Amino acid sequence: MWFCIAARLILVVLFYKGIQNIAIILIWHGLNDAYHRRQKALARSIKLSRKQASHQGKLA
Repeated sequence: MWFCIAARLILVVLFYKGIQNIAIILIWHGLNDAYHRRQKALARSIKLSRKQASHQGKLA
């Protein structure tokens, strides 16, 4: 009787811990992706601004 209850409790705890870990991993991956996208966008905008600056230099 007690063994069944204890086993069920352990399973529930492990189940919730697993869900927490999966959620943390998913959130971490999402944040990493967002960060890398922002870095790429920043790099792209810097390249564009450099191109525009060089074009303006040629025009002037």
